[in-house]
Amino acid sequence: MKKFLLIILAVLLIIVFVKSRKPADTPKDADIVSEQVPKEENTAQGVQSFSISGTSEDGKNRWQVEGESADIFSDVVNMRTIEAKSDSAETSVTLTADDGTFFKDSKDVELRKNVIVNTDEGTTLKTNRLKWLAEAENIITDEYVYIQRENMDVSGTGAKAVPDMKRVWLNQDVKMKIYPDKNIDSKSDNETSSMVKSPMIITCDGSLYVDYQNNISYFNKNVIVQDKDGKIFADKVIAYIDPERKRVYKTKALGNVKIVHKQNVSYSNKVIYLVDEGKAILVGRPKVVIYSVDKILEGKEAETGESL
Repeated sequence: MKKFLLIILAVLLIIVFVKSRKPADTPKDADIVSEQVPKEENTAQGVQSFSISGTSEDGKNRWQVEGESADIFSDVVNMRTIEAKSDSAETSVTLTADDGTFFKDSKDVELRKNVIVNTDEGTTLKTNRLKWLAEAENIITDEYVYIQRENMDVSGTGAKAVPDMKRVWLNQDVKMKIYPDKNIDSKSDNETSSMVKSPMIITCDGSLYVDYQNNISYFNKNVIVQDKDGKIFADKVIAYIDPERKRVYKTKALGNVKIVHKQNVSYSNKVIYLVDEGKAILVGRPKVVIYSVDKILEGKEAETGESL
């Protein structure tokens, strides 16, 4: 993906240079179609429309960029109505935005207004402003971000991602919603089926790291895990995702853990929650408070933990 982003400026400058001289041969690895109209004599020139395509040096990646009304200045290239595509053996990425700026010195690219990134693996990222850092090879934004992948939605403020969207970091105010698996075997027993009728919602005040390739997510700071069985509160939570059923099958809560199940409350340093079984394993001197009809029963602290 970085190949076509870094080449945008060079090819656009070639367009201006060629128009001001005698026609020259078009590079073999790029096809350029454009109309160029000077905005004002002795000032920067603007390209009303352009189409740029080419291949990477090793011939494995094919890229294409289309846009309208791109203005060329001494230090930046401004573009509008942008659509960029990159195809490789591993994945294909499509990126669209209303406006964009290429910074010649740093080779960074900033995209603005209705920024959407789609991959052929089913990941979609939406935000209002996004910047590609050429040297770091990262996508970053300080804006609100919404990410959708199969039956999982994630939102938050501020984000960083690698170009293929297989690894994503969100900075704060995170919310992940995992919807029930629609392809569960109809022959599953009633108990297992009932476990996935309601979505699981995980929120946190701090950062979230999602590793889609390894099917694991790390939540930090004031984490709350909620499903139909109750809520888990913790400092940190690790969520493990079943790659076939596309839902969380286990969570591990760490630090100041509290579980609320109906009227019962339990406390522990660590909890492993098995979603399909509806079972929480408490580790690290847990304490269980059970509310009965007549009185409150407090469970004794245990060295090895217990399950609920």
